[in-house]
Amino acid sequence: MPVSLSGDKEPVQTVIEFAGGKEYAKTRDKAVEESRHKSSADTIYLIGHDDDEIDSLLTEIYRCREIYKLHRNKATDKEVEEYLRAQEQRADSLTRDLAARIEKGLSTGSFVFSGRPVAVAESGKEITKALTVYLAGVAEEVFHKYAEAAHQTDSGTAERLLKTDRLDKIASQDDPLGLVKGGAVDRNHKAIVSITNHLQQQGQVEGRRLLDDFYAAPYGWTKDTTRYITAAMLVGGLVKLRVAGEDVTVRGETAVSSLRNTNGFNSIGVALRDNAPPAEAVMRARDRLLELTGDEVLPLEEEVSKCVIKHFPEFQKRYAPLAYRLDSYSLPGVPRAESIQDSLSELLRGDASDAANR
Repeated sequence: MPVSLSGDKEPVQTVIEFAGGKEYAKTRDKAVEESRHKSSADTIYLIGHDDDEIDSLLTEIYRCREIYKLHRNKATDKEVEEYLRAQEQRADSLTRDLAARIEKGLSTGSFVFSGRPVAVAESGKEITKALTVYLAGVAEEVFHKYAEAAHQTDSGTAERLLKTDRLDKIASQDDPLGLVKGGAVDRNHKAIVSITNHLQQQGQVEGRRLLDDFYAAPYGWTKDTTRYITAAMLVGGLVKLRVAGEDVTVRGETAVSSLRNTNGFNSIGVALRDNAPPAEAVMRARDRLLELTGDEVLPLEEEVSKCVIKHFPEFQKRYAPLAYRLDSYSLPGVPRAESIQDSLSELLRGDASDAANR
C-alpha cells in the first residue's frame, strides 16, 4: 500500500513506485494514464527499476539487527561480543548497499507528469538533484499564475499603501508589484484581474478563504501579498469590505485596521464593488459639504468621506438633544429632528463609505 514518507501536506506530491522486468513498462504506462486525471494534476510519478537483491538484503539486515538487539546486553564472552559487533557492522554495510541499489533503481527510472514520461537521467545523474530540477519545472506548471505576484511582500505593505495620500508619489517599497500607475490603481494588472475574476465567480468571500485560495495552486502567493493587492483594489474602488455588518469602500481607520494584518483580514468579507457613485453625485456632495462645513474638498469619493468623518460627529453631538428640547416645549419638528439624528448615524457608518451616495 502507499506509505507517506514526508511532506504529505505539500501542494506537489511525488509518488514513488518500483517495478522490475516486463512489469516496468506496464507500471510506467499506468502512471502516464493516471497523471492525466484532474485528481493527479499536482502529482509527480517516479517509477524506479526494482532489484532482485533488495528483498534478500532486507531479510539479512533485519536478521543481523535482531541478533544484535536481542543479545547485546547478555554477552559475557569476548568472542560473543565480537560476533555481535560484527553483526551490527554487517547490517550497516548491507544498509549502505541497499541505499545504493535503491538510488540506482530510481536514477535509471522515469518521471511522469501530466501524461508525459521522461527519463530521470535527463534531469541529472544523482537522484536527489534530478528530482530537485524536475520539481522546479513542475512547480512552474502547477503554479503558473505565481509570476503575476512573484514577490515576498512584507506584512506592513498593505497598511503603508492605504496610508499613502499621494498615490503619484508612492514609494516602491510600498507598492512592490507596481499596482499604481500614474497616480491611480492599474485595473489591468494581471494580479488584480485574477482576484477580480475570482470574486466574480465566488461573490463575497471571507478574507481567510481568499488568502487560502490564492496561496494554493495555481497562484502560490504569500498571504501578505494577497492582502496588499486587496488593499490596492480597495483604494482603486474595485472592492468593498464587509466589516461588522457594514460595507467599507474607503480607506479610513476601519479599512486600515481590517487590512493591517492577517488576523484582522481573516474575519472580514471581500466582494466586488458595484455601487460606486456617479461623478455628478460626488460633485453635488462636494458642493453641499462646502455649504455645511466651509471646507473645500476635491471631487473624489474618498475626500468626501474624510470630510464627513472630520465634521459630522460634531453635528451629531450638537443636534442630539434637539428632538428632546422640541418635545419638551411642545414644538413641531420632533420626527424631523429624530430623522436627522438617524441620518447622521447612518452616514458615519463604515468610515462614511456611503457619504457621496447619500
